[in-house]
Amino acid sequence: MRVGADADLILLDMDKPQLVPRHDLAANVLYAARADDVAYVIVDGKALLRHGELTTLDEEKIKVHAAARGLDMTRRQQSQTQSYQG
Repeated sequence: MRVGADADLILLDMDKPQLVPRHDLAANVLYAARADDVAYVIVDGKALLRHGELTTLDEEKIKVHAAARGLDMTRRQQSQTQSYQG
C-alpha cells in the first residue's frame, strides 16, 4: 500500500432487507450480501459501477452478443453430439 495511490473500493447498498438487522456488519456482508447489493465499484480511481449501473461497458450489447454466441454454441454442439460408448 502506498500513500496517495488510487483506491479500489466497493460500496454496498446497506438499505436492503437481507442486510437488516445490522447487529453484525461483517456477518451481513459475508453471509447475506448479494451481487445486486453492490452500488459502486471504483478501481484505480475510476468508477466502473455507479448506482448499480456499469459506466464503462454496454451491458445490453454484451447480453445480445452472449445470447447470439450461446445459440451458436448450442446449434454447433447438437450437430456434434456423439453417443456414449461406455
